[in-house]
Amino acid sequence: MEITFYSFLAAVVMLALGVMEAAIYQRFVYPVHRKRHEKAKLTGTQGRDPSILLAIIKLAAFIVMPVLAFMFGDMILRPLLG
Repeated sequence: MEITFYSFLAAVVMLALGVMEAAIYQRFVYPVHRKRHEKAKLTGTQGRDPSILLAIIKLAAFIVMPVLAFMFGDMILRPLLG
């Protein structure tokens, strides 16, 4: 693994995509899940708390995706942008 311009570029691009992914999930999907979860609490069939899924999505969007892009960005972007 080399630290190059392409690895930084890939990490920044994936971080931007991760921010968009987390924002879209938090704005449109999470409220529906939370509402359904709160409604199902009355019957005891709520299952897992939606905040756990939100935490997993944020972990993937802000840490996993940029780190993987930094590690493999040079291999992927150098042939394309070269």
